[in-house]
Amino acid sequence: MKSDSRIFKSKTALKKALITLLANQPFNEITVQDICHTANVTRVTFYAHYHDKESLMHELIDDSLNDIFCFGEELNSLSFNEQISYIITTIFSNTIDKIIQYKSIEKIFDCQGDSLIVHMLQLTAMNKIVKNLDSFISQSHQEFAYPSYLIASYLMGGMTEMIHYYIVHHNKITVDDLRKYGALIINRSLKALLA
Repeated sequence: MKSDSRIFKSKTALKKALITLLANQPFNEITVQDICHTANVTRVTFYAHYHDKESLMHELIDDSLNDIFCFGEELNSLSFNEQISYIITTIFSNTIDKIIQYKSIEKIFDCQGDSLIVHMLQLTAMNKIVKNLDSFISQSHQEFAYPSYLIASYLMGGMTEMIHYYIVHHNKITVDDLRKYGALIINRSLKALLA
């Protein structure tokens, strides 16, 4: 039990250190030594838990995506199309919450054109959306007009760009307006895609 708490504390410290470092420098410039120094752990401890800094980043993204892909109980009472809409708008809203929670993530999205992290986040989120869409298709015995991976790709690209616009031009749109307009755009897109 004591060992488990030490592992948890070490991994948490390393994740927090990476988030802190991302606020000031691009991922490709951060070294394992930088992460260890900021987390106040040794390199031996780092390598006991992670193969490299990319594996730490993957776990951090997975943790964030687990929070982002958390759906409420009301999902079960909705129709098929309402469930899809609920899932996508919840993902969008939870992503905004995560960005507000971790201000350093803004910097990642701000340089998204050449950001490996945004690409990793988009790809992982897209795969989760495809998995959810395919699961709903098999459970409901309904079909989409288009392949689920194209729907997910289209939606992820749009959501990422809306969030990027908010971060770059935060003085032009409020978080509430981003949520409201984002949900409207997503829902109108879904109506066309699911028709």
